[in-house]
Amino acid sequence: MACIVHLIISHLALITIRQFENARIEFDAYRMDMELTGGNGPANEETQRSFSEHKEVYEKLRSDVTVKMQFLEENRVSQTLLVTSN
Repeated sequence: MACIVHLIISHLALITIRQFENARIEFDAYRMDMELTGGNGPANEETQRSFSEHKEVYEKLRSDVTVKMQFLEENRVSQTLLVTSN
């Protein structure tokens, strides 16, 4: 049972990491748009809004990846302790 839980957590962590990588690419693209537009005009308001939205998604996924990596580490340590105690 513990092995199945570990596989599920690992799979979910990988999915989150992929989503994080995609969010980072999108965030970087909108950040570059912000830098290139220089902050003038109505088009910049849309760019600023998109930048803010993608920044929030990026930061949330970064936090999620950190938490899931901690879960994986805790699971690995508990598995190691279980194996060594038997």
